[in-house]
This record gives sequence, C-alpha cells and structure tokens, in this order.
Amino acid sequence: MASRQSTGADAEGNLHPKQEMVDLDDLMEVDDDNDDDDLMDIDNEHASESMRRAKAEHAAILDSIESGRRLRSIAVPTDDRLVRLKLREFGHPITLFGEGPAERRDRLRKILSTMDGVQVTFDDPDASDASDDGEEYFTPGTAELLFARRWIANHSLRRAQARLARQRQEFDTPTSVFKSLRRDLYADVKSWTPIASEIVDSRPVSFVAFAPNSKTLATGSFSGAVQLWSVPHCKRLGDVRRAHVDRVGGLAWHPNATVGLDASSANLVSGGAEGNVCLWSLDSESPITTLKGHTSRVSRVAYHPSGRYVGSSSFDKTWRLWDVESGTELLTQDGHAREVYAIAFHPDGSLAATGGLDGIGKVWDLRTGRCVLNLQGHLKQVLSVDFHPASGYQLATGSEDHSIKVWDLRRVACAATIPAHRSLVSQVKYFRADRAPVAADFAGANAGKYVRGHPATAGMFMIAGGYDGVVSVWADGDYGALKAMQGHEGKVMSVDVALNARFVASAGYDRTFKLWGPSGLRLEDEDES
Repeated sequence: MASRQSTGADAEGNLHPKQEMVDLDDLMEVDDDNDDDDLMDIDNEHASESMRRAKAEHAAILDSIESGRRLRSIAVPTDDRLVRLKLREFGHPITLFGEGPAERRDRLRKILSTMDGVQVTFDDPDASDASDDGEEYFTPGTAELLFARRWIANHSLRRAQARLARQRQEFDTPTSVFKSLRRDLYADVKSWTPIASEIVDSRPVSFVAFAPNSKTLATGSFSGAVQLWSVPHCKRLGDVRRAHVDRVGGLAWHPNATVGLDASSANLVSGGAEGNVCLWSLDSESPITTLKGHTSRVSRVAYHPSGRYVGSSSFDKTWRLWDVESGTELLTQDGHAREVYAIAFHPDGSLAATGGLDGIGKVWDLRTGRCVLNLQGHLKQVLSVDFHPASGYQLATGSEDHSIKVWDLRRVACAATIPAHRSLVSQVKYFRADRAPVAADFAGANAGKYVRGHPATAGMFMIAGGYDGVVSVWADGDYGALKAMQGHEGKVMSVDVALNARFVASAGYDRTFKLWGPSGLRLEDEDES
C-alpha cells in the first residue's frame, strides 16, 4: 500500500483551525513597523542627548563670555605695588611662582569677580594728604627765588621778541625756500650711515650729549662714570670723571660750553642715581660743585637757555631748579603722582616741561611757579620731553607705550601721534642748529641754499631711540619716517644730534656709543673745520 505525506488537512482537504496558513507579507509588515518604532525611539534618545549636550556647551560658552566681560569691567590698578597690597589684604599670596605683574592683575580680577556687592578701593597708603585731595597749595619762597623769577621773565621776554621777529620774516618768505631746504635736508638725512663705534665701559652706557662745538661728546654709564670723547675719531679726552656712585641719569651742556665759556666754569652738568647733581669744568676730573637735595635717583638734568640755572628731575617725585653761580637750590616742585623722569626748558626760557611715570606730561611757568598745562594721552610712562627749538609752541614726548606725541601748546591738544618703535621710546630729541635762527636767515640770495646745520633747518626733524635697538629719524610737519638706523645689540638708551647736523650719537645697553653721519663724509675735512 502506497504511503501518503500528511499535509495537516482532513479528507475533504480543509485545514485544521490551529494550522491555518499565515500570510508572510502581513508578518513582514508587522515586523517592519515594530523595527521602525524601535529605531525612532533610539534616534529620539540620541537626538535628545545631543541637544542636551549642545545646550550645555552653548550655556558654558555664554557663561565664559559673560565671565570675561565681567572680569574686563573690573578696574585693577597698573601699579604692581597696590595689586600686591590688595592681595595681601584679601589673604591671598602676593605672588606665585613664575607669576608676573600682568598675571597678578588677572588673578586679582578673578578674586574680585567672586566678591559681589563688595566695594573695593585702591588707596595708596604712601600718598600724601595733599595729593589725595588734589587741592593747590603754596609754600613760602625765598628772596633768591623771587629774583630768579623776575630775571627769567625779563630774559624770556627778550628772547620771545626775537623769535616773533624771525617768525614774521618766515611768514613773508616764499614757500619754495622752505621746500628746497627740506628736500635737500631730508635727502642728506636719508644717507646717514654708521661711522664709528666705541666701547665705553664695562657696564651699559646710559646717556650721550654733544657739546655745542659738535667736536666733543659726553657719555655717562651705569657705573657712574662721566667721560668726554673727541668727534669723529672717538678718542677719550682726559681721565674718567667719577663722582657718582651709581648710574648717570642725565647729562647736559651749558649753551656756551666749548664755544666761548671759560673751561674752568661749569660747562657740563650730570645727575646720578645716588641723588646728586654735579657741575663739571673742562680742565678738571673732579666736579667743581655738587648740588645735594634730592632724596632719590636723579633721572634727567637740563640747562636753562640762559646757562644761569639747571633743572633736575628725580624719583623723589619732584623736579628742582638750581642756581649755578651760587650752587643753591631755588625751587622744589612737586605735582606728579609718581616719579618725575624727564625735564626740558622752552627755548625762550619761560617754561619748563616734565614727564612722569604717572603717564602725564606737565608744563610749568617758571615766572610764577604754576603748572599751566597737563598733557594726558600716553597710555604708559612718559620718559622723554623736548621743546621744538624754533616754533615756540610744540612739545614732543616719548613714552613706554612705544609712541611719540607732538603737542600743540596753543590748542592744548595732541597734534600728532607717531608709532615710533616696537618697544619703549627712551629719548626723543629735536635738531637744533649751531645758533638760533634770526630774521636775516630767511632773506637774501642764499636763503634757500642748503648747508648742513643751517639755522633755518632747526626743528625740521627729530630723532628717537628705543628699546628695540633702533635709532629713528622723523620729519617735522607730516611726521613721516626718514631713516631707521640699526647697529646696537640691544636697547638704545639715549640719542643726540650734533648742532652742525653732521653726526648723530646713540648710547646702547651693549656698553658702546655709536656715531652716524652722512655717507661720503670725509673725516679729514672734519679735522680742518
């Protein structure tokens, strides 16, 4: 009997209820729907997690921006001493390993940002009551000071009268004369090249200054030594002059030194870090007078145009006026909030300008003793000041903020800002001619003929030295760059230009001074001149 395969059906061919056939398409559709739902749930979970993470990152970025904005809005003094005092007051370390002043200020800002609702002030405990209230006050003056002020008033009026007569002649001079002088002068300046370099001392050279005859150069160094050198051969004249026990802060020549003043008179003045001001003759290696009064480092000195008085600026926050003939102190003037670094006299002799480490320049009337102008604009310390030798109303200041500013004293405003160097400007100096220009210099057939040192070219350019190692030359008027001279292996501490416009000298931290001059200059011709 043949066998038959069972199909799960009865004899009539009907399927059993429990064994009905399942539609595979329906089954697949059911499975697909379930899988899609599961995938959507998983995707939603991932999307929700990504959104939460993105929102958290976004909130963190906003918090960081807001925190930075809040930190920047907190005023913290730039005086590192006040920052340290405030950290100590709050019970925090005044310094951390490897921390500089900038990092210390940022740390104090972060601390202050956590102190909501607390009023914080940065009072200087060493400041005097007079500087705190900002009120003007007076001190009794001597009879010698009264005489000096009257004498300076008469002297400055005569010089101002001569300057105004010359400026009237300038006004009537054709513009072509000045254009010709400027063109030839600037072409000459652009040809300047290194001429000589001399090692001065075992320590850095802090200052250089040409004598009025342009044949002698004075140098001062960090060792306290003052030395004289011949120009252009750079041979030392006489022995080293030693009276300062620390760095020489400034040097200045009497207006008539080496061109008429007796060699035994006070031809040169120097200031030292020990606080003394020394007057030197040309025939002795010892100072003829030592002026004592400053209680801290003397940073700069300057001769009054009359040669009768000397000014000195100091880290004791004062500048002082001295009588050269009697060797006495006539005036002690304060007014700067911090150390007074620079000083210069107006060509007429009526005004004095000072620059301070408080970032402010001040102009003082020597005839009354009052501060007549406050020059605010530099972002950092003012390290150099110099009056224009011809205009009578311009003043240049050099600063730690890498810039030179030229101020118009008539408008009491900054006339120009020169981005002079990539580091601080150690000194800025206008060119001064052999003599002050007079009205006759702007008339006649030779008025527009250029010769080096022509009185009419006084003030037509300025030189500057910077800690970037560059000696720069700038035109007057449009303040364009004329020349950038590089040669020092480090900081340029001081610069000066000879009155005959033949040489520029620079003092370097590399212990040398360097001479620069026009290309093609014959040294044998200088010996004959």
